[in-house]
Amino acid sequence: MGRVEELIRENYLRKTSTLDLSNLALTEIPRSVFDLTHLQELKLMNNRITNIPEEIGKLKRLTHLYLYNNKIKAIPSDVLRQMYFLRCLDLAENSVDYKEVSLIYEELDQNVHYHKFVETIERQDIDDDYFWFHGGTVNKVPPELFELVNLKHLRIYSTNIECIPKEIKYLKNLETLSFHSANISDIPDEIFQLNNLKEVIFDNNDFTEFPLGLLELPYLKSISFNNNNISFVKKIMDKVVIDNEFKYMSFGGNPLKDFNANVFNVGFDYIKESVYGITPTKA
Repeated sequence: MGRVEELIRENYLRKTSTLDLSNLALTEIPRSVFDLTHLQELKLMNNRITNIPEEIGKLKRLTHLYLYNNKIKAIPSDVLRQMYFLRCLDLAENSVDYKEVSLIYEELDQNVHYHKFVETIERQDIDDDYFWFHGGTVNKVPPELFELVNLKHLRIYSTNIECIPKEIKYLKNLETLSFHSANISDIPDEIFQLNNLKEVIFDNNDFTEFPLGLLELPYLKSISFNNNNISFVKKIMDKVVIDNEFKYMSFGGNPLKDFNANVFNVGFDYIKESVYGITPTKA
């Protein structure tokens, strides 16, 4: 058994997180490396490797990949983009297209935040009912979040998520749902199945229309869609104020065409009394 095979076998048996195959005159990454799915750090510096095979994507827990000073000319960009835990990719002193590499590096920055997101979820106790995350550049919700089925309050701030997964339906105990500054323009119908919701907040997003299905939720009493791109809300306000007696409703900062957006700065009780002539009931 050669030196390379010995190192790989030893790592396989011990399940150590780092494998160092640097300075071994390798011309390719040994296929057996891709069976080490526990790896977090792979060092292949100062070899003669000419390409990175797509099988690198099997190493889903990999956080650091060092390929300094090889002979690599192309990289499997699509595969690397799917390695959400990858935080460091060293391709210096190779012959790759560094414009393409720079794009990968930008996405690695997103991976750092995604990894932080997953770590935050993993620190949660299954019985916890509150989850808060400030996401940076993260652009997707980790599926692990939807295993926290006892959550009652979910607040996600400042992300590039754009889309809420349909798996949100598994969080049936949610009472508060907030995606603030997340570039979201629509919500999945599955949210309309969350019958315990009492409060929803979608401030600073990209909605052009209000999701009417929210008004069918039996316990929902507080809605905030400030600073979106919504134009028409009068029919919604009529229904909310007259029929449902919501505690709070706000569309401030929207380019409204059928309602004075400035009144939302004063408060919902003011709108009830001054716009609709309804004296708010005291709690």
